[in-house]
Amino acid sequence: MLKGNEEEFVDILVARVKTEDPELEKKHDPEQLRSMARSAVTRSETYGFVHAMDQIEFVVLMFGKGPQFDAEPEIRSILDDSSLPADQKLDRLNSPLVSETVWEKVATERDDTKWLES
Repeated sequence: MLKGNEEEFVDILVARVKTEDPELEKKHDPEQLRSMARSAVTRSETYGFVHAMDQIEFVVLMFGKGPQFDAEPEIRSILDDSSLPADQKLDRLNSPLVSETVWEKVATERDDTKWLES
């Protein structure tokens, strides 16, 4: 579930991801960005991210790495680990537990058309 007023939360997410990647506005119209943000929040919830700050971090990661970044087995195993709280999952994703090789593979396999399937 989105935090507080859903549309305000989506606005916050879109503003944040545009700060991280200003080129997004050239690639996607405002409604596409909003739809992508909603999709990313929904995906975050499947991994147990329920607090706004955790969802924001997940959404930024998803925009940065691509809509299917979580399909990579090493990443998926962290996200699927129900014994870990959300913040620890994010910490592990941003640690050496996920090698540069894995992130390079994610970048190579990035397919932004998958946002439509998310």
